[in-house]
Amino acid sequence: MSQALHHKPFVQNNEAIASLFHRMADCYRYLGNEERFRAIAYENVAQILHNLKEDIAAYATNVKTLDDIGGIGESIAEKIIEYLHTGKIETFEKLKRQVPFELLELMEVTGFGPATLKTIHDKLRINKRQDLVDALENGKLVGLKGFGRRKIENMKRALKMYKETQRLPLKDAEKIGNEILAEIRKILAVEKAELAGSIRRKKKQLAILILWCRLQEKTVRKSSENLSPCPRWKKCWPKVLPKQV
Repeated sequence: MSQALHHKPFVQNNEAIASLFHRMADCYRYLGNEERFRAIAYENVAQILHNLKEDIAAYATNVKTLDDIGGIGESIAEKIIEYLHTGKIETFEKLKRQVPFELLELMEVTGFGPATLKTIHDKLRINKRQDLVDALENGKLVGLKGFGRRKIENMKRALKMYKETQRLPLKDAEKIGNEILAEIRKILAVEKAELAGSIRRKKKQLAILILWCRLQEKTVRKSSENLSPCPRWKKCWPKVLPKQV
């Protein structure tokens, strides 16, 4: 017996599935270098969904009709159809059980990359964000391989800044982010620029606005100076992080 599609208002399916794919990509990044291509694939499809003007359900007759969009492989197409029929993706549910999922939101904080979080989890059996904060404050990271005094102090500083930074509602953050993005894209050296981090995951409140940009190879040094946060950015957002990739 066929199941009815998981209907939502116009293009909300796109945002819901893209958000899931961003989180799946985080899980794959955490799992290590051998999963990097899966992480990239899910991020790429999430980007396609963000840019799609029509609801993805209109293309989801079967795997082939989704593949016709371009950039969506068979495996991910099957997961899109699964979500539209059931409202969830079983692979994502399994991934959440494989990783310390609550810690992964810290990956957008400077110094808390997937390798760092994996070491902390594996060595100290830490699964929750508050437990990690407590471990930092109580000196439990001291002595761990790769965690020198400077690294630990930088982690404390970054976490403190993240906690104290003003939060904005998603709608306001998107408006500000798109304004900044428009200015960045005017820079001749910028080949491509997009919003990233929590804003793409549709978190309700955001503390940090992350942008990534790909620069033309011959102008990287000059662009690095141009991309430093300017007074206009600081006025509309307390912490803007332009990341070059």
